[in-house]
Amino acid sequence: MKYLDLPAKKAYELMNCGGLILVCTKSRDGRYDLAPVAWSCPLDYEPSSRVLFVCDPGHATYANIESSRAFVIALPTPDQRRLVERSGSCSGRDTDKYAAFGVKAFAA
Repeated sequence: MKYLDLPAKKAYELMNCGGLILVCTKSRDGRYDLAPVAWSCPLDYEPSSRVLFVCDPGHATYANIESSRAFVIALPTPDQRRLVERSGSCSGRDTDKYAAFGVKAFAA
């Protein structure tokens, strides 16, 4: 068996078993936010579907979930690659991502 040396970035991509998701939240002041999250996986299907994802406690998304106790998971399409890149490059604390990136909000 032959092993290949991989850069850390490539090794990370191989270890991540879930697909990229957008975690959509709403802040205390009513502003919608979204965050691309690469660390996710299905957790359970019965009695209801559950998904496990990693969210840093220092991020606005975490604070929004803590305060509202609610979030939505969206599955981005390949056409939304630019949205994923742009929304992951700024904080929801500083940027209204829905306004900045032309995302339309609706009740989940």
